[in-house]
Amino acid sequence: MLVRCASLSGSIRGLGTMHNYLKTIGSDGIRMLALSSLIIVVTGGISWLWQSHRVLSTARRTPPHSAGPLLVVLGQKLQSDTPTPDFERRLDRAVRLFADTPGAHILILGGYTGRAQLSEAGAGREYLVRQGIPPEAIHVEDHSRHTLENLRQAREMLPALGNPVAVLITCRYHLARTSELARGLGLNHRLCAAEEHFTYGPIQLLAILREGYFLHWYRVGRRWSEWRGNRFNLARIN
Repeated sequence: MLVRCASLSGSIRGLGTMHNYLKTIGSDGIRMLALSSLIIVVTGGISWLWQSHRVLSTARRTPPHSAGPLLVVLGQKLQSDTPTPDFERRLDRAVRLFADTPGAHILILGGYTGRAQLSEAGAGREYLVRQGIPPEAIHVEDHSRHTLENLRQAREMLPALGNPVAVLITCRYHLARTSELARGLGLNHRLCAAEEHFTYGPIQLLAILREGYFLHWYRVGRRWSEWRGNRFNLARIN
């Protein structure tokens, strides 16, 4: 019940993702992380497993052929200034969909992370150009540092692109959280899996569980902020 796109290095990079979040979310976000972790403990892990089940279900059922006029590729931290295998799968899916959708545009998301000299979006653009995608059909967003910022920046760019439905392309293990964040931002979207097929493996399980943890954190933080009427927290995720 797992996903080919995940890899051991991808799971390890997840720790870096957590570190990036902790650096950018501030004290309120850390408190929500603590509350989320407490709920997991109190429920004996059931609440975490339920969110991981949602991640798994979305990973299994999402099609890889959801074409549209705007193909949005979620970025990923680079390795030596080059796209990782997971990032390449997302970009390759965009290439295939672009070929089937006359007049489509591709928006690549992702800023400068780690010690990279290139932004994720910039490296993705170079990759697409090498694959024969016309440069004028490629748009980049290179200021965001994680998925929530990716999608918020994409939302800001949509009016200039005609407000099309955004086809969000990412790895299967990442789809559920991407869609949850997009809905919270009011982003009109469809999901598209980077991988052709859903597959199994123990390393992928780590990615599913990691994403379940992130999704749990987001949902707890959102519900708590709505209940408390915390406008500051809600503004960070809306």
